[in-house]
Amino acid sequence: MEEQPALPPSRMVLKSSSVKGTIDIGAVEAIIKEQLPNAQECCDFERRSYGVGSGSVSLKWTINPDGSVGDSEVSRSTLKSEMVESCILVIDSMQSYPESSSEAPVKVTLEMGI
Repeated sequence: MEEQPALPPSRMVLKSSSVKGTIDIGAVEAIIKEQLPNAQECCDFERRSYGVGSGSVSLKWTINPDGSVGDSEVSRSTLKSEMVESCILVIDSMQSYPESSSEAPVKVTLEMGI
């Protein structure tokens, strides 16, 4: 049986982000960037196992006033891999963000290139 050539590791990059609400935006973006290697590892595993290609993923989530993650969803993806998308959502949902200075939840959108 002929062995398949190894896929080169992908390079996950933060393409864009926006935060709507009263929160330290720099701290939110720092936490997101800190978690990119974890999302990268998940994506690379899927690429090695199932041949998932490159593309982009857009996420939307809510940061509750206490800093916990509320609702989260993949709003758009060109990856065609529910496993990678689910993995990225799980990584995000486990994060703790700064507390908001208001009672209103904060809305975050993010696009990553893989």
